[in-house]
Amino acid sequence: MGFALMTYVVDLDTLHGSVASDNDKLRRMNGGRFKQHLASFDTQFDHVVGAGGPGIRDAIRAVIEGGPFDDEHRFMYS
Repeated sequence: MGFALMTYVVDLDTLHGSVASDNDKLRRMNGGRFKQHLASFDTQFDHVVGAGGPGIRDAIRAVIEGGPFDDEHRFMYS
């Protein structure tokens, strides 16, 4: 079993302002800008979707809209 750590540099005020902001424009912009990355995440976590969990786009939508969140697959929202 392996472990991975992905680090990001973000503006925390902007990040906090995005959570539960219901900003559809932000969601669509990120979906377009990171289209290839999101497709890669979908492939990497297809077993989660197969088990009833959210896909990456659904997880992003839930974070921006403020929920609902699936407690069983909460790692998809981080």
